[in-house]
Amino acid sequence: MITETSLELSKTRGIVYQWISNMILLEPNEQNFQFLVSNKIIDAIKKMVEYTVYGDNLIQAIVDWRCEPGFKEKMIEDFNELFCIPGPKYIYPFESCYRERLVDDSIGKIYGCTTLEVSQIYKVLSIRFNKKEIPDHLGIELLFMSELCYLEGANSENNQKVDAQKLFEWQKGFLNDHLFKWGFEVLKNMEEKAETDFYRSIAQMSIDFLEEERSIFI
Repeated sequence: MITETSLELSKTRGIVYQWISNMILLEPNEQNFQFLVSNKIIDAIKKMVEYTVYGDNLIQAIVDWRCEPGFKEKMIEDFNELFCIPGPKYIYPFESCYRERLVDDSIGKIYGCTTLEVSQIYKVLSIRFNKKEIPDHLGIELLFMSELCYLEGANSENNQKVDAQKLFEWQKGFLNDHLFKWGFEVLKNMEEKAETDFYRSIAQMSIDFLEEERSIFI
């Protein structure tokens, strides 16, 4: 049960969205893992979802990353096969692939109408990303939600309640029009295809987090 104030909740949600986005967009390296185990991240995750088995799996991955021979290579391989290299384990992390399916219901093409739609939303809110990814990539959509959360929190902190409410409505619209319509399916796909407990746990945690979000925004 979430009991934080609106300001605290916005910041916490922003941290979790940003963290999940980084795990999906960035190849595993020491810096990412340092970020993962910071108290700020762990505390934010515990506030938003039930921190159970997958939490332990994520922490164990840190230990294995540093101590177990060959683990780094296995993690990097899993990342590339899930998110970068088309093949049996590739999850096609783009909204258009799931929402603009072909006639036989197979995965649709990259860069469709939904890609242009979300790109226009980013432009309307003047939000730009340094990441060179297609606009409807799962990691970019999660990063966009993170930005909205941080902006909402900043406006609440400055007592700009009208702007904060507008940002809340933008979040509600984006979640219901986009992430809720395909996010669960792609994350379930990620959970089933991941070879490592690390990426499987990220998928499970992300599904739980989006379920919590849905209880707030639907």
